[in-house]
Amino acid sequence: MMGRWIVRGGAILAALVLVVGVWGVRRGVHHAVYEAVLVPLVAHRVVGDARTPEDVARRLQEFVYLNLRMPTDAPTFETDNREVLLRGFAFCDQAVYVFIHLLQEQDISGRMVFLYRADGVSPHTVAEVQLGGGWHVFDVLFDFVPIRPDGSVASVRDLIAEPGLLGRSRVPVEWYRYSKVRLVRGPERRRQGGPALTFARQAFVRRVVALTPRWMADRFQDFYLWLPALPVADPRFAGDPAAARLFFRARHHHVLLRDREASAEYREFLSRYPQHPAADHVLYYLGLVQLTQSRDPVAAIASFGELLERFPRTVWRAETEYLLARAHEAAGHCATALDLYRRVREGNGDGREDAQDRLGRLTCA
Repeated sequence: MMGRWIVRGGAILAALVLVVGVWGVRRGVHHAVYEAVLVPLVAHRVVGDARTPEDVARRLQEFVYLNLRMPTDAPTFETDNREVLLRGFAFCDQAVYVFIHLLQEQDISGRMVFLYRADGVSPHTVAEVQLGGGWHVFDVLFDFVPIRPDGSVASVRDLIAEPGLLGRSRVPVEWYRYSKVRLVRGPERRRQGGPALTFARQAFVRRVVALTPRWMADRFQDFYLWLPALPVADPRFAGDPAAARLFFRARHHHVLLRDREASAEYREFLSRYPQHPAADHVLYYLGLVQLTQSRDPVAAIASFGELLERFPRTVWRAETEYLLARAHEAAGHCATALDLYRRVREGNGDGREDAQDRLGRLTCA
């Protein structure tokens, strides 16, 4: 008799869970939960075993720099961390916005600094990170971190006082003279009187993310991606929901550093939609994940080479040449990397400053 009641109770509980689950999906609760943990998860995985705040900041900046580059003639969208990460490209202010929110998830203060010309136009945005009690400049889009003679990262005030610290940066010191802070995130925002409940919720989510085993977080993402997808505004996939679903599934895996899943889905996309208008974008992201996550420069060279051969006018050409140079450098092809870095240095892509630095370090230069 008792066994029957247990079975009936279990069936009722299962039915109740199912009803609540269906109701939650219809109401979009799963989207809200996923969005709440996505950026904390990205920050947690990117930071890895970094110990000092400066190491944390540099790893997060490198992640944003490599994964949110700017193709030619990119459309303008509103700033939203989830959508910017999933689209895979960003303007300078969007890249800084993502960066300071990733910093926030590591309990580090960051702020968005708009740079202005004398005529009042803002042509560029950089980040400042609070390290050691002071604010320090991180030019996220161009991967430029100005260093003082003592080895510390320079502040805006340092750059104005010593313009030579800008070195290889394409940004003139005049823009820094008229700079304005527009947005603050992290502990500094809390000290300025931000909403206590919001900070408590963020701290709770960070703690849960840090304690959740990787495999469990991966299964949570898999379950989320199995459910109806939340649309991402992107003209590359207008009117093509099947291709969009496969592409953004790969992007979800890409941003959470699940390189095997992302690579397989990018390849599936290219197999199923070889003539799709976004095929060059997919080839670019495939090469990127192979280079930066799978650590397979030979595979990346093949993907980037195919991209440039099939789509010589791709909007990703400048960024592909830079990443191809890094892939050849990682593969030990010094002379080829040297030629590519020289070409990148003469262009105006996001990799220009880093190419200049790497030219100075190559053994065959």
